[in-house]
Amino acid sequence: MKDDIRHIFRAYDIRGKFNDELTPEAMTRIGAAYGTYCRKKGFDEVVVGGDVRGSTECLINALISGITSTGISVSIISRAPLGPVLFNAWYLKKGASAFVTASHLPPEFNGVKFYFGDGVGFSTEQNEEVYSLFYKEEEWVRANYDEVGKVEHIDAFEKYYSFVTENFTLPKMKVVVDCGNGASSLVFPQLYEKLGLEVKTIFGEPDPSFPNRPSEPNEKTLTRLTEVVQEEKADFGVGFDGDGDRCVLVDNKGRVVSGDVTGVLLGKSLAPKKGSEVLINVECSSLIKSELEKDGLIVSYIPVGHATLTYEAAKRNAVLGIESSGHMVIPSIFPFDDALIVPLVVAKLIGEKSLAELADEIPTYHKARYDLITGDKIKFKVIEIIAERIKDSQFNKITTMDGVRVDTESGWALVRASNTSAKIRVTVESADEAEFNELSDFFKQMVNKVKEEIIT
Repeated sequence: MKDDIRHIFRAYDIRGKFNDELTPEAMTRIGAAYGTYCRKKGFDEVVVGGDVRGSTECLINALISGITSTGISVSIISRAPLGPVLFNAWYLKKGASAFVTASHLPPEFNGVKFYFGDGVGFSTEQNEEVYSLFYKEEEWVRANYDEVGKVEHIDAFEKYYSFVTENFTLPKMKVVVDCGNGASSLVFPQLYEKLGLEVKTIFGEPDPSFPNRPSEPNEKTLTRLTEVVQEEKADFGVGFDGDGDRCVLVDNKGRVVSGDVTGVLLGKSLAPKKGSEVLINVECSSLIKSELEKDGLIVSYIPVGHATLTYEAAKRNAVLGIESSGHMVIPSIFPFDDALIVPLVVAKLIGEKSLAELADEIPTYHKARYDLITGDKIKFKVIEIIAERIKDSQFNKITTMDGVRVDTESGWALVRASNTSAKIRVTVESADEAEFNELSDFFKQMVNKVKEEIIT
């Protein structure tokens, strides 16, 4: 095991290259640290699951070895999307859960995400506690030979199918599902058929090499989905990421629907009562706030991160939580973010108007996100320097809730370090195209300049 693997412990999960940064030995230690943390919280049973990556089964076994050594029993769901794993921990009232995945990263990566039994992800501080225990063997809980945790395999899907089919009644329609050869292929096409939808599946065989497209669903990677939706004259399409916790919709004209527009549609569907609160992260479009406030909803900003999203939604009794990346939480259905639910809720809106017509009713601004590679070791230093340099600038408003955000009369720009990758993300939006271009150039150049200063 490498000594210097601090960087794989990220704000909301652990991610690294298999058998390089993230070895079975390291995962066993992670399991012992996580098990110790859970024992300190009073938990004695957890659920462990994982996606379809080639290294997942190996790492699940290592993780469970560490967990059970602390006396905690484990219910295993060896291959599944994230949603059914969190569902079973919630439905069976387990203390916590762990999911082995690297989400949308390339096949050579893997990792693990930690959650409480209600599906709320571990916060940055709670993940830091697990990291701290990783190196403190003297603090590990060590079970006696007759107290080692028990291990059982459970059916991931039976109760999940029943719960969803009991809570959704959908009109007849045709949907194209792009599983991207990821974990969603194990559940979503079959479940959609159980709900009475006519389903056309593409890239529906689990394959850890992701041979047909990268596991990150976006406008560039979903070109085949957009084509098939038009060929099949489908009502809509949906593309999932590698572990099935995020999705991207495609309308009946074969156009990718942005996460921001999807968020507006969900808000209009789920929050009919004035005064209900909707949470959006700082990368989300201003149009979500302006559109949903027209309906009398309260829209509040929160930092980026699925753990923050689920925690704040539960704490504030919000009706909806939205991340522009595609994470959505709908507490009236599940307290956790399950990508399966998003297409089903949107499908309820389709009737007299198609998804394309519904999407076209929502205004759009000039918006883009730029991923600038910086390296894990310097990305937060870059943000720190930019925050210092920008504080005396003539912007209308400067906030540092999550990175550095500036607001103008017509738009905004956000510069923040990615929680999951070795990059800085610059997100820019404006109603004015000229201002959009100016803000984009200004902050991209600033990031690159500061990065060069640090390196040299």
